[in-house]
Amino acid sequence: MRSLRVLIPLLLGTGLMSTGVLAQQRPQEGTIKGVLIDEWMNSVPNVQISLTTFLRPFELVKRTHTDMSGTFRFDVPAGTYRVGGTFTSANAYLSCQKWKDVVVRSDDTISVVLDAREGHGLVLNDRVLNGQSMKVAARAGETLEVSFTFQIWSSRAVPESDQIVVVGIEGEPLFMEWVGIPGVYPGISDRVRFQTVLPDTMGSLRIYAVEVLYSDRTSEVVPDTYRKNYMIERSKMIRVGTVRIVRD
Repeated sequence: MRSLRVLIPLLLGTGLMSTGVLAQQRPQEGTIKGVLIDEWMNSVPNVQISLTTFLRPFELVKRTHTDMSGTFRFDVPAGTYRVGGTFTSANAYLSCQKWKDVVVRSDDTISVVLDAREGHGLVLNDRVLNGQSMKVAARAGETLEVSFTFQIWSSRAVPESDQIVVVGIEGEPLFMEWVGIPGVYPGISDRVRFQTVLPDTMGSLRIYAVEVLYSDRTSEVVPDTYRKNYMIERSKMIRVGTVRIVRD
C-alpha cells in the first residue's frame, strides 16, 4: 500500500495535561466487572480502562482503572452505565470502540467483555533515534533521524476510514504518514523513517506518535489534532523516544 509522507516545520511549544474528578459515592451500590481483550495483554502492562456514565442530566462521571491483566472492577451506585475501554501502554493505544450499556441494581454484579480488536489501534515497535536507541544526545541544529515500525487498523464500526500516523516533538507535529485505509484488525504494518533538524533548545525533548482518523478533515487540521491530543488527551500518544540536546 502506498503511503504519502509529509514533513511539517518544527515550532516548539508547551502543553498542559488535564485531570479528572471522580464523582462522590452514593448509598446502594452494585458492581461492574469485566476484561479487555487484546493480543498484547500478556506481554505489555499498564492497562487503562475507562467507565463513563450519565446518572442524571448534565452529570458525567468518568473513572479510570489500571490493572496488569486487563481485568477491571468498579463498585458503583445503582444506575444505568455505558462502559467503554482503552488499552494504553509504552508502545500501543487501542480503543474497543463499542460501548456496552448495562443496568446495575443494588448488590448486582454485571460482567462485561470489551474487545480491543473491534476498535481502532496503533502499535509501535523497533523505535530508534539516530540508529542507536530510544534515548540519544545530540547538538542543537544537528539532524535527527527517527525510525520505527507500526501496525495500525480501523474499527469494525468505520472500516473504511483513512488513518494517519503523526509524529512530533513535544507539543508540535513534525511528520505525517498517510496510511490510507488499513482495514479492520490486523490492519497493515509498515515502517516510518524521516529526518528533522533539532531546534536551538537545551534539555530533553520527547518524541511522540499518535493515530489520527482522517475522515473528511483537511490536511491542515491534522497538526491541530496532534496538538489537542498533547494538551488534553496525552494517553493517546505513544512515546517514540527522547533526545537530549547539548551544547558544543
